[in-house]
Amino acid sequence: LDKLPANLGRDGAAARQAYAAADITYLEGALDNSNGPGRAETLLAHDCASQLQGPFRLQRGQAYAEYDAKYLAHGKHKLVIVPGCAHTVSCVFSSPAARAALFP
Repeated sequence: LDKLPANLGRDGAAARQAYAAADITYLEGALDNSNGPGRAETLLAHDCASQLQGPFRLQRGQAYAEYDAKYLAHGKHKLVIVPGCAHTVSCVFSSPAARAALFP
């Protein structure tokens, strides 16, 4: 963030401040936590750095939300775990949790 292109019209500090102030809700499928149908596991990165974030998307999303709360937005952003959904956009975005986040 400290070397943003000049055409963006702001520096890294301004970008971090705007991100921290934004109304952000992260949606994670509760079932996106293993191999299997609906999890798109073959598209998941398995390198060492990725594995340190967590074995599957749910765990990686939770780890990022924890980092975000501690270092970036200090608890302002929300993480919602969507029950009954894996890595399926149609399931996640049609859920009551997603509708509440998108249309408060």
